[in-house]
Amino acid sequence: MKYFDIRELEIRGLKHIDNDANEYYRLPLNMIDKVNENVTFLAKETAGARIRFKTNSKNLHIKYQVNEVEGSLLMSGIANSFIGVYIDNNYSGLMAEDCISNKEYLEYKSSYFLDGQYHDVTIYLPIHSQLLSLCVGIDEDSEIINAKPYKYEEPVVFYGSSITQGLASSHAGASYVDKLCREVDCDYLNLGFSGSCKGETSIGEYIASLDMSAFVLDYDHNAPTIEHLRKTHEAFYRLVRDLHPGMPIILLSKPNFYYFREKDLIRREIIKQTYLNAKKRNENTYFIDGETYFGKQGRYECTVDGLHPNELGMEKMAHTIAPVLIKALEEDCYE
Repeated sequence: MKYFDIRELEIRGLKHIDNDANEYYRLPLNMIDKVNENVTFLAKETAGARIRFKTNSKNLHIKYQVNEVEGSLLMSGIANSFIGVYIDNNYSGLMAEDCISNKEYLEYKSSYFLDGQYHDVTIYLPIHSQLLSLCVGIDEDSEIINAKPYKYEEPVVFYGSSITQGLASSHAGASYVDKLCREVDCDYLNLGFSGSCKGETSIGEYIASLDMSAFVLDYDHNAPTIEHLRKTHEAFYRLVRDLHPGMPIILLSKPNFYYFREKDLIRREIIKQTYLNAKKRNENTYFIDGETYFGKQGRYECTVDGLHPNELGMEKMAHTIAPVLIKALEEDCYE
């Protein structure tokens, strides 16, 4: 077989690769000192980052290393640190042949078997660990060529909580963001930082500086208090809107909504008010009520802990948001 280093392949969803230190970031280095300490750490976790290519190889071999990660309260070690391999947008299961562990890293080897025809391959990088290295092996007489372009090549940017990052997903590629963007067929950047998205001005200004096709604002969960959310939500929205006057912006409220909790009602109204104020100004803004994601029946089966969506919850979130995002992108294309 012949092997390709990750840096020889098409990578999406990262903003900086440090070749000397073998570090991969979802934020550029000039942002690392401008965000809170947790975001600085979590920016090196590769949630939503993908490698994409097309190959006619019959055998696909993947070898990669991540920092040593144990299972968390919500996710197993597998969910934290394993890749997710999708062939023609279909999940190809978990095929870990070998794992080597020491005090500094975990090394995994996985093999996948194809039919020798050309197939699009997407390798989703680990959700909640730091990638150290990755290489892809294919048959000597086969090739790697460019993957099929996304329908929407300019990325959709997501800013949000641990739910946005993908915590409690069963594997890489299973977050609502991943599922949604496969359904819509768009590139994207996942800026979900577990417990740490608090609507800070510095990251709002950074997001506003990006070229993007749409922006999804989803940090309700991480605003530490109602007053913090009230103070920051519309201000954060305006940071992005002022530099992107015509771009679609979608505002989300949290999925674990309970009518008997007054704070949930107040938080939703704060986000909805940002939306209503935007509509008064005829801005291209959408609001999705998080209470609608899971429906009335079986709501409690959609999370692992009453808060973080499981596989079912992530699927329902993606299907609820998809028509709104498609409508927003389609209308924006014709403006």
